[in-house]
Amino acid sequence: MFPTPCNDPTSLQLLAAYRGIVVGVQRDSAAAQCIELLGGGLSKDQLRWIYSTFTFRQLVAYEWDASSVPFSDDDDSTHLWSELHENCTNTEILVAYEEAGAGYVDAMDYLYDHIVKSPGETARKSPLANLTSREALSDYMQGSDNGGAIAIFHLHDTLSKEFQDRGLLNIGIMNKDGNVIKPSSKTFDSETYPLLKKVTIGLVREAAALNATRPFLEFGYSAEGTQILKGLGYWPIEEWKKHSVYTRLGSHLGLSVKDIQPYCNEANLEIAGGNTVLPVVRAWKDMYTVGCPTDISLEGGRASDGARRVCSRPDVRDAVDVGMMSRDFNYEKEAVPRAGTPFVYDCLGDNSISAVQIDVGLDGIAVILTNGSVGEQCVRLLGGLTMDQLRWIYSNYSDSELENSGWDPSSLANSDFDSNTHLWSELDERCAAEEIELVGDKRGEGTFTGFWKAVLTDHDNGEVIPDNRPSPYIEAFGADTLQYLLTGRPNAIAFGGYHFYVATQDVFWAAPLALEPAGPFVAPTEGTIGDRTYPLSRGMFIVIRNTDHVLKNVLPFIQFGFDHPELIRTTGYAPLADDRAKEMILRLSQGAYTVKDTEQDSDGQGMMSVGMIVGIVVASLVGAVLVIVTARYILGRVYSI
Repeated sequence: MFPTPCNDPTSLQLLAAYRGIVVGVQRDSAAAQCIELLGGGLSKDQLRWIYSTFTFRQLVAYEWDASSVPFSDDDDSTHLWSELHENCTNTEILVAYEEAGAGYVDAMDYLYDHIVKSPGETARKSPLANLTSREALSDYMQGSDNGGAIAIFHLHDTLSKEFQDRGLLNIGIMNKDGNVIKPSSKTFDSETYPLLKKVTIGLVREAAALNATRPFLEFGYSAEGTQILKGLGYWPIEEWKKHSVYTRLGSHLGLSVKDIQPYCNEANLEIAGGNTVLPVVRAWKDMYTVGCPTDISLEGGRASDGARRVCSRPDVRDAVDVGMMSRDFNYEKEAVPRAGTPFVYDCLGDNSISAVQIDVGLDGIAVILTNGSVGEQCVRLLGGLTMDQLRWIYSNYSDSELENSGWDPSSLANSDFDSNTHLWSELDERCAAEEIELVGDKRGEGTFTGFWKAVLTDHDNGEVIPDNRPSPYIEAFGADTLQYLLTGRPNAIAFGGYHFYVATQDVFWAAPLALEPAGPFVAPTEGTIGDRTYPLSRGMFIVIRNTDHVLKNVLPFIQFGFDHPELIRTTGYAPLADDRAKEMILRLSQGAYTVKDTEQDSDGQGMMSVGMIVGIVVASLVGAVLVIVTARYILGRVYSI
């Protein structure tokens, strides 16, 4: 992750922070309406046309894509939203940015380095001469005559409560694959946001030099240093990345390379699957590879990706050794637990392939509200939500159906006895009489499944999250759920992984939950998730291809992760208890788990399937029956003669 310049062994390059810009428009403005028509964002070429002083012809001369402005009016004196999309208004695009103040130089340098970057090209001026502060920029964007304005903000702005209170909406930027990427803590940390660049520090890899610079860098990565970075418009690196940097610096805050090396295994590993588990495995991988020259391929995605790819035959292009999952296998579509060994799963479709499941840590599903929202004010008055209240909020059941399936009607203190409405005021008369809007994870994914099974307790009989509310259920993937709470939805409530919530606690609030009406209400923290006192705590899993070869290669890597629980803590998750971790290691140490009375070939992949066994048994029984019937027929013929 942190290569040295020119592969010079005498130097050390460290990731310090991220720099870049966020583009915003006023919510419900002509600009916002046009951005929605464009798919939620702009391409870099469209952004360049908006901000550049170059004419259309000059832009084309410098390898600019003219098709990015498909409805050009051939008038270089105007920049209209309608030139980008035929259904946008003929409103002039007004550019705005803070012309002075902290972070200005960085934002403008980025614009000139990466967007408006050709010789002689400059940025169009803001219509106002003195936007000298963030407050002035905010006032300008909210002006009644400025509905077509677009503005540049600092990276941290978009995730601040201040940004939300301004009534501003951040927009996505199209990447090279044509996908619109929204600015978020997730896209910053994963380095997928297109207007993001790394800030690195080069050091001399020499003891005296490192000793001199180490205290300064330790301060820079500290909580105080992080706040300074945010104030300047930079985005800090994640805690697990800081831990990696400390190790490379030889800081006491990291690990010793000598402590890593005993776990080394030269075998390569391929790992893929759910983004919920990804931060844990990524932190392990990054630290492990500091001391071990091992190639570990790691790819995020969904829990379903982890299940599918670990169950793929080894010769399939995207097959992996290890799948990451935040839920169990789907027994109807993916794999089934093996009788007598329930942590071994036989893959459906080709059940010569099997996988061993182990826990790797603990996560919580957070119930999230935006600070200052109608929902947050209501739930704070209540002290939190009971599981019955949360069930009522998210269930498709009527009040009578809920009560018949064990729900406590007293949890709804101010019910209007109308199952077609779900108002905040029904929880308490002091709350606003506003319909509750539902946000959450995509159906079928790990977080959704965990929430559905834990909260909607009659799920086996058809209880689901409804789609027929006045405001339909909004499903999003991972951190994107939080973005929906920032788009003018003060009545909304969301559920999502605790890990995603932790990064943005200055904007969001996680509701404490209680199993009983009288409490106690328990907020999600590392401690309450780790000891499972938080009601929506859950395990995180990896599934490992069930062969001697793969299990042997994975074991040292997993052992390293379990022996260093501080690595999990840097990701916002809780480590396993010691006895549980030892149980998982023992599970992997047994070698491949075979089915009795079957044979396995040399590479561990030729095991006779359960289906084949059943087939043989059935065939034998059918054969026996045929023999008996035939014998009786012949004997009957003989006796009749």
